[in-house]
Amino acid sequence: MFGLGITRNRAFRRIVAACGVASGLAAVAQVDGDTAARPAATAVVARGAAVSPAPANPQVRVDPRRELLITDLSVVEDPVRTSWAMRPLVTTLSTRRIFGRPASTALATQLRSQVGAWTFGKLMMDMAGANDPSTFTLRWLETWERDQTVNGFTVAARPSIRPLVIEPWLRASGGARLDLEKAPFRLLAIVNRLDLRRSPSYAAGNAGEGRFVFGVLDPNGNPLPFTVIFEFEQPARTSTDVKGWAQSWHALGAVPFGGSFNAALQAITNRFAGRGAAPAKPNGSALNQIRTNEIAIGPVWELREFVIDRATGFLATATTKQSPDISFNGTPDLAAFINANEAAVLSGRHAVPPAWLGGADPARFIWQAPGIRNPEARHALALNTCSGCHFRETETPFTHVFTRGAGQEAGLSDFLTGNAMPKRDPISNAPHTFGDLGRRADDLRRVLASTPTQLAVEAPATAVH
Repeated sequence: MFGLGITRNRAFRRIVAACGVASGLAAVAQVDGDTAARPAATAVVARGAAVSPAPANPQVRVDPRRELLITDLSVVEDPVRTSWAMRPLVTTLSTRRIFGRPASTALATQLRSQVGAWTFGKLMMDMAGANDPSTFTLRWLETWERDQTVNGFTVAARPSIRPLVIEPWLRASGGARLDLEKAPFRLLAIVNRLDLRRSPSYAAGNAGEGRFVFGVLDPNGNPLPFTVIFEFEQPARTSTDVKGWAQSWHALGAVPFGGSFNAALQAITNRFAGRGAAPAKPNGSALNQIRTNEIAIGPVWELREFVIDRATGFLATATTKQSPDISFNGTPDLAAFINANEAAVLSGRHAVPPAWLGGADPARFIWQAPGIRNPEARHALALNTCSGCHFRETETPFTHVFTRGAGQEAGLSDFLTGNAMPKRDPISNAPHTFGDLGRRADDLRRVLASTPTQLAVEAPATAVH
């Protein structure tokens, strides 16, 4: 299949270019010179983000498309990192001759580290720890097949996961085991959430999160209304480490899309998503949680959260952070909490009582209760829930990164881009202006302008989404 002829054609050269490698070969980089204009960051609703002591330097240019939320097709359809099809090429490079000369062992080694690196399957392999990755993945999918009790609240089964996802995947795998190289998941975006950091001077210091966003596919390869987000901690032991993460992400803004960009991006993603990235955490994985958002297997849009159970090493359904169970909606308890904590809620620094957190957050209602004194406090609390942020509070069609077909770039919600503002409060009709990518860009500027000492004393983020 991979004879000498492939080494001379354009397809092979594009593959080499996408890898960001050069081993005596002429790399053909795909250069995309245009950059997205940064969304306006004025009058933006802050959702509990960390506030650096240093002001943002307006002279520092941040390109959200390269540094914050990356959806460019040259990345999400990288022919090597988002596919397993090039695996046989590694063997070819190790054993054949290219242009009449011995193939480079160094190139083969580098390709081996890149093949499938950004696929759903590879990420699951690396977070499975000592567990069999196929079993690890199947057991996670099977959690939807049964009713569960999470934090004392019932999470209803959504058994359509089996005929829509599990069984087609098993058939494609040829039997009883899931072949992770045939995972029906398409990469939508790679995301920098440095703004969710906690100062290393606190007990649980980190540099926020690095994320992979995937869309689930039906048996014909078409996108389903079902997204999955892998949310990894960006490990940081010191505030100098935090600034180092910021500088690494920011450096991508100066690199054109293509092979060099993807190589630099993988150097970052390996640090948070690679096997053993966080030795002290379950399975040695830096995973904080997996979040899902779907209506494909149930009657209403629903958001769930999963963490690696330290005792078993398998994924388990967890509470949806900052989201009370639906049973609290419309109750005096909800009104009392908002009224008693109004200042913290308005500033985004409240914490929903742990005993209130549910195991799923259906996006079919508005968070409200009789007796809430300040409509803006109601909105602020709702905005920090999964369902509020993904639905009525932001006028979002349930996902902020949209599913996509092959060859199509994922669209983004108005909440992220700042387009079509203002949005109207679902209760008071008051105008609200969003533009979260602009807010995140300003936060990155603040980190870049801060000294490690300043970063060490900043207030920790409380937002989780």
